[in-house]
Amino acid sequence: LRTPSRLLILADLLNIFFKGFVNELAEKVFPNSTYIIYSGGDDLLLVGAWNDIYEFAKIVANEFHSFTNNPALRISAGYFIGHSKFPFYQGVALANRALDGFAKENIGKDSISFIGEKLNFNTMNWKTLEKADELYSLLIELIEGKVSRALLFKLEQLLEIENLGGD
Repeated sequence: LRTPSRLLILADLLNIFFKGFVNELAEKVFPNSTYIIYSGGDDLLLVGAWNDIYEFAKIVANEFHSFTNNPALRISAGYFIGHSKFPFYQGVALANRALDGFAKENIGKDSISFIGEKLNFNTMNWKTLEKADELYSLLIELIEGKVSRALLFKLEQLLEIENLGGD
């Protein structure tokens, strides 16, 4: 991958992914709530509803992994959550800080780092994020009464076994 021709091809493919595919994906999946401010090279700057941007970031990460089919190529994200009145340029700066200061420094890089107006950071890799989403969905179902207490009891037992290292 270190020859000039291979690097040029890789740069062109990344450009196709970020300038072409990601733009089409945003228009298709979140046409009225996700706005691409900049997309090119290996950079992407989005503005939109916090939950849609979050979902879109996960979709882009999954699509990137499928597109490259190469575990050596990773994607990192900085995610800023702010009030609609928060100055845009400051939000961009904080998202960059989340990306450069935390997500890219995470072991293996392949991570997303969240930051809010109070500058609290939380960084995790995409696989951990996927597990957190599953737990979040389970908790929502519990709150809405869609999960039986017997299932929760069984899950608690399995977690205890896992934590003890037994079977």
